[in-house]
This record gives sequence, structure tokens and C-alpha cells, in this order.
Amino acid sequence: MITGAEQRAKWRAKWRANRLSKKNAQARAEAINEFLRAHKVSVGCSECGYREHHAALEVHHHGDKELNLSFAKSMDQAKKKMQKCVVLCSNCHRIKHWNEKQ
Repeated sequence: MITGAEQRAKWRAKWRANRLSKKNAQARAEAINEFLRAHKVSVGCSECGYREHHAALEVHHHGDKELNLSFAKSMDQAKKKMQKCVVLCSNCHRIKHWNEKQ
């Protein structure tokens, strides 16, 4: 039979492992987001050339959007999805979608 102290030790070990896993996932997500921000600024808007700030630049997916880039779980996955996309500023992105609907 497991004693209370042994049970607490098992739970403590499980909690620590889970905590480290969450920290690793957060660090990986931040690295991916930093890569995406830097890529958007370096490429700039493909329509007008704007590249002042990453917040004003968006990713336009060609065809069906399989995965939102912000949900990528690895750098390789983010890079692969980014190859299928075009960077547009907010204004050009809205105009492009409006023209596609007309």
C-alpha cells in the first residue's frame, strides 16, 4: 500500500515535470513568434512594400488555410507554412479579400 508521503512525492514529481514541459512549450512558442515577426518585417508587404512594424503586417494564405501560423508547434512547421503564404500590410490584405469576394 502507498503511504501518504509516497503519494505526495509522486504528485510533486509529476507536477515538476509538467511545469518544465510548459516552460519549454512557452519558450518554443515565443521563438516561433519572434521568427514570424522578423520574417514579416524583412519581407514587407508584397503589394506596397510597407515594412515599418510587424503588427501592421499580416500573413495571407493561398488557397485553404490548414493552420494558423501562430499555432505552429515547431519552427520547421512554421517555416513550411510560411512558404505557402504572402506577407501583406493590413490595408492591402483587406483590399485583397474584398476584391476576391467581388
